[in-house]
Amino acid sequence: MLKLAEMQYSGANSIFLRLLIDKKYALPFRVVDALVFHFLGFRSEQRALPVLWHQSLLAFAQRYKEDLSSEQKEALLELLKFHSHPQISLEIRRELMNSKTRDVEGQEPSAMEWTGTGKAAA
Repeated sequence: MLKLAEMQYSGANSIFLRLLIDKKYALPFRVVDALVFHFLGFRSEQRALPVLWHQSLLAFAQRYKEDLSSEQKEALLELLKFHSHPQISLEIRRELMNSKTRDVEGQEPSAMEWTGTGKAAA
C-alpha cells in the first residue's frame, strides 16, 4: 500500500488502494500517513477527479479515520472543499467529523476498557 500511495496517480491505483483498504489491515502510522499524503497531493489538481478516487478516499475514511491525527483530518476536510462528489463527499465528511483522532490526549483505548484491578475488560 505504501508503494501504491507513492506512485503517480492512475485509475488502477485507486482500484487497488480501495481493495487493499477494504481488507481492513492493521496499518502502521507510516502507511496511514502515506495514504493521507497521497490524497492531499490532489489539492492542486484542476481537473475533476474520477469516482474511483472518491470511492478510495471514502473507504480510507471509513476504515482508518481513528488512525488520523487532527491535522490530517482537518487537511482531508479542506480537500473536500476543492474536490467534491455530490453523493460521496457528504459521506466522507460525516465519517471524518464523527471520529476521534490518534493524537487527542486523555483518550481511552478503543479496543478494551481497563478496570481498576489492572486487568482488561472486554
